[in-house]
Amino acid sequence: MATPESPDGDQLLAFVWAAGVFLVGFVFLRCLAEVVITVMEIRDKLGAIERNTMVR
Repeated sequence: MATPESPDGDQLLAFVWAAGVFLVGFVFLRCLAEVVITVMEIRDKLGAIERNTMVR
């Protein structure tokens, strides 16, 4: 009966690096999405203010 090999140091290091890159990428994309959403909300509010202050 074959037993699975335990991961050696190189495989473990590669896994840790891959997990770290994935997490950093996820956090970066999440922050970028928050910035984009915030900019869109600010532009929407400025547009509403402009529409409300127009002389009719």
